[in-house]
Amino acid sequence: MSRIVVQQLEPPYKFVSPFLTKEFVVWVIAADKQLSPEKQMEISTALVSSGCRYMCASGIECSSWDDSVDYAFMDLENEAAEVLPFVMTTWHEDEDIENTAEFFSLNTFFEDFVPENFLILGIGEQSCPFLERAEKAVRKLIGQSS
Repeated sequence: MSRIVVQQLEPPYKFVSPFLTKEFVVWVIAADKQLSPEKQMEISTALVSSGCRYMCASGIECSSWDDSVDYAFMDLENEAAEVLPFVMTTWHEDEDIENTAEFFSLNTFFEDFVPENFLILGIGEQSCPFLERAEKAVRKLIGQSS
């Protein structure tokens, strides 16, 4: 059975995976215009090192999340003694919550990876209004009630 978790990060932005050591997919809903590139990279590195296998981003400057997670993966892979599991990334600029939820719920599998753990991650206090809509849409698509 799939597990869906909603988490909101606020300053000082420290990410800890709710899935412990299990792989997961994440939908980053970016809502902080003041987030520094350094802090964004710190969050991205924490996502990748915690088992993120697919990251979808929407919201403010969402394409920068696609880049920062890609760079975090490359940095961690360069430092690793072994090949790391690949991390896919997409951004969903100017897409409504329901369309992004559909992609996140139904299209974040690849090769031999099929997600069981779904994280909806709000970045910033202003992400709050979007999180409830996103969770409701994802639960409906995956077949879970709230």
